[in-house]
Amino acid sequence: MPDKYHSLRGAMIAELLPALVGGKIGPSGVKQSGPVADVLSMVERSVSDLGVGWTGERQREYLDTIRRALSNDHDSPDYPARIEIFRRGFQLLWSRRDVSDLSQAQYDVYKAEIRWFCETLMADEPVPVSERALLKAQIRDLCDYATEHLRAQFPFLTPACVQEGKAGALAEFGP
Repeated sequence: MPDKYHSLRGAMIAELLPALVGGKIGPSGVKQSGPVADVLSMVERSVSDLGVGWTGERQREYLDTIRRALSNDHDSPDYPARIEIFRRGFQLLWSRRDVSDLSQAQYDVYKAEIRWFCETLMADEPVPVSERALLKAQIRDLCDYATEHLRAQFPFLTPACVQEGKAGALAEFGP
């Protein structure tokens, strides 16, 4: 009888361990949903990049921080939209940071920032569509104002250069 038990235990470990390590099963043992698993896989690829140079411990800590923060409120109807916002936001955040050669203190701050980003995103009520449209209109108005005043203050700037900057600013804040 012990042989069957040990075989079964070995088979279970062989099946569950890769799922636990790969983020398919969360710390509570609950299977991660498709979008969450995809996001965690994206984060894992980012932190394990050789150019980043993070130790395995730092990689696991960072992933666990995100996994715990994203695991709240799976039943919310806007949960998939929040996961998508996180995916796009993380890519933007990660691309703008130099995360290689961080001291322990810098790493701790960086980890706290991503935890804050995740927890705030998951806790706040989503912005209604009408408010998003208003915010986008205000951003366009600000960009128009800035372009007008840049041209007046710096006459040596070509209109094409100013328009390129305006287009870049608008692209950064979304379509």
